[in-house]
Amino acid sequence: MLKEITAFVDDGIATLTEGTNLFAGHFEPDTPDSIVVVETLVPGIADPLLADKWAVPIRVMARSASFFSARGSAQAVFDLLHGEHQISLPVVASGPTYLCNVTGTTPAYIGKDEKGRHMFVSNYVFLSQQV
Repeated sequence: MLKEITAFVDDGIATLTEGTNLFAGHFEPDTPDSIVVVETLVPGIADPLLADKWAVPIRVMARSASFFSARGSAQAVFDLLHGEHQISLPVVASGPTYLCNVTGTTPAYIGKDEKGRHMFVSNYVFLSQQV
């Protein structure tokens, strides 16, 4: 589902392009200064009674040499995702279709990385069902 969420962000924010400044899961050290990464850091929760429904926690990290650029990217993703209901994520590589409700936290500043670039993170829960 990580690729599908990243594709949804790519489709919804014109300034982000997967593989250029938007990455799914991880990023390489030689990526540009200004990037957004959609990642999973903790396991999701499956409903024991409804096998096709689960909660998928996602973290979005925005990084840039400019504080306000990093903050702006993080806020753009938040504005796109938070509060969405019954969204259909794009199908990736002939995979399944996911129907989701999304809730999240506002972007928070977490400091600078080892190269002095500013970083913001926000966390989301995708309440998902495969359809």
